[in-house]
Amino acid sequence: MAALGLVMFQAQGQTPPPAATADPYANNADAGKMQFPLAAPAGKDSGAITKASPGAVNQGMLDPAKWKYGPAFDAPPDSKIWNPVMLKMMKGEKVTGGTVFSTDSPETYCAMANAGYDFIWTEMQHDSRDWGAVGRVWKACPHAKAVPGVRVAYTDDEKSSTRWIWGRW
Repeated sequence: MAALGLVMFQAQGQTPPPAATADPYANNADAGKMQFPLAAPAGKDSGAITKASPGAVNQGMLDPAKWKYGPAFDAPPDSKIWNPVMLKMMKGEKVTGGTVFSTDSPETYCAMANAGYDFIWTEMQHDSRDWGAVGRVWKACPHAKAVPGVRVAYTDDEKSSTRWIWGRW
């Protein structure tokens, strides 16, 4: 049977796929040639804890009292903040939240979202819930009084570590 498959690939002018391998560089023609300009050489401390990258807004040791967010964090001029939780926090008022942890029930979410909480944290970091399930429970209760938010388990740009669907403005 294998010989028949090989004959078919050759007859079609194709080569059979390479055998499976655990080598991470097997399909990378330029393995080892990638450059990481901000990374320290192997075995050398980057010093990033005390020295920021050139052009960074914050320089030196991390000091929460002096932290600057930079222009990318600024809301457009004269923009209205729609989020009632953000408005309360900006006024120094307390906010209260609830966590939807182990259920995908729209009824449970809606009951919590209208129970007097300011926000509802839908847990995805410590739960197997996916975006489809989150969307279904939020969609079932579009006029909930609580602001919806979600905490996800990923650290890449597509699925950030903590993503609040609050927005900033």
